[in-house]
Amino acid sequence: MTVQGYSPTRQLVGGAWIAATAILVALATVLAMNYVTPIKVAFAFGGLVLLLPAFVLRDPKAYGLFFLVISIPIEIVQHTTKWLADPYELFQQYGLPASNTFGVDLYITDFVLVLMLLPWLAELCLRQENFYFPKLGYIFLLYFVWAMLGSLLEAPSFYLAIFEWFRELLYFVFFLYVVNNVVTAAQFRAVILALFVGLAIESVIVIAAFQFDIGTKISIILQKVSGEDTKVGTAGTVPVAESGSWSSVKRSTGTFVHPAMTAYYLGYIVPIVLAYFVAARRRWERVLFGALFSAGCLALVLTFSRAGMLGLIGSIAIFFPLARRSGLISRQTFAWCAAIAVITAALSTPLLINFLETRPEAFTARLELLTRAEATYWRHPIMGAGLNNSSAVTEHSHETISTGGGGSTFMVTVVHNHYLIVLIEVGAIGFLLFYGFFAAAAVTAVHWARAAVAEMKLLLVGLVCAMLGVAIHNLGDPFGGHMSIAMLWLYAGLGFATCRLVQAEPVRSAGLGAPVIPRLRAAHRDSGTLIEPESPSP
Repeated sequence: MTVQGYSPTRQLVGGAWIAATAILVALATVLAMNYVTPIKVAFAFGGLVLLLPAFVLRDPKAYGLFFLVISIPIEIVQHTTKWLADPYELFQQYGLPASNTFGVDLYITDFVLVLMLLPWLAELCLRQENFYFPKLGYIFLLYFVWAMLGSLLEAPSFYLAIFEWFRELLYFVFFLYVVNNVVTAAQFRAVILALFVGLAIESVIVIAAFQFDIGTKISIILQKVSGEDTKVGTAGTVPVAESGSWSSVKRSTGTFVHPAMTAYYLGYIVPIVLAYFVAARRRWERVLFGALFSAGCLALVLTFSRAGMLGLIGSIAIFFPLARRSGLISRQTFAWCAAIAVITAALSTPLLINFLETRPEAFTARLELLTRAEATYWRHPIMGAGLNNSSAVTEHSHETISTGGGGSTFMVTVVHNHYLIVLIEVGAIGFLLFYGFFAAAAVTAVHWARAAVAEMKLLLVGLVCAMLGVAIHNLGDPFGGHMSIAMLWLYAGLGFATCRLVQAEPVRSAGLGAPVIPRLRAAHRDSGTLIEPESPSP
């Protein structure tokens, strides 16, 4: 088998190409803006400085992947389509979309992705790399076509629909990049390190913010509307409970605008940390991962997201059976874990019930929202109401309400169930295509977890449990925002990339930076063929 050797010249050229691309993108961005502010200049300069280590690192792509993943929770956005449709006018006319998408908005993650995408596209054009497209990806392409067709026929706001369509297309490109470019041990470790660093930072911020009561005030958007009588609460703080001993407790938001978003981010990463903690053999590893796992769980509790807590419990509950099935833990370890889980569940059940019973009025309001959403779906059962238009077609989701004394306020609300949101927007067929793709990605990861080496097994088991936890969380929250959706696409891409690696070559000990997939490419390039793994049947 021919193995590609390390070439300093090639690495230097690759780093220079990344730097040149960064400069071109920065110039184009500045020229496209109507004005330049010190903050934008600072971000551009900081980005160029962060690229300098790419000249000296053995694997600059791993370095870039670290910043790509660590940038996901940074939801700094640049609006690019205000000239086409003003976000505030769309908000006033159609309410608040569940996705929070009001235009073709660019996040920090998008800029980092562009910097890494252009060199890869150049390598594809020069035939230095081979493009791999998972067969299951065609399911999502069908979803794209169906969603656009339904939006053209049914959407009240085609602007909202096309904006969300482009946003999802960009996420799909992100997915393809991860599948094709996370191929070495160093690159996988860079992604995991970025996730763990992000979890540590967010956990510390959430706990500190809760301790010092910083950013714990959440505005009430809309109270219950019943028939012709409208009851509007005064905007202010939302306590954990309206009465009782927990009434003064606030919800910590961390770096996000809402506690539910923070709970999503924590719920994505905690199961992977649990996998590393269970598999740790050294004492310092157990201490490190145990502390990180405990901090993540505590931070999630302090968000007081009931759906997020149920999602975490579900992901932990499925973790140990899945870890035993994949061979990550022994039968004896599984028995001990099962016994500890039963004892913990018995002792914590009263506390959990008390936790779930908090904020009863908010729970009642959500049930009414679900009733409205169900009625809305049955008005568009096949084609849906159009991407990003669930709030636009749901009754009482956006309206002006009198506050007495001649005053009025514009009140909005969003359906707190992502499954109903998808059903409303793309219909039953679109729903099956959308969730069928991610379900197939999770099943594929479970299928190959047993054949994977220990390091890959940790990732596969952890991300499958995290995706299941998010699926449970989606029963009680709308799953909107850049971070939550980008993380889902990242996990789907990592799952396919890992399974591709496992099927391509049964590596027992991949060295740091070992180009596992390129070995197969080099071995088959002369014959004009390339062995690519097929998506396994569940």
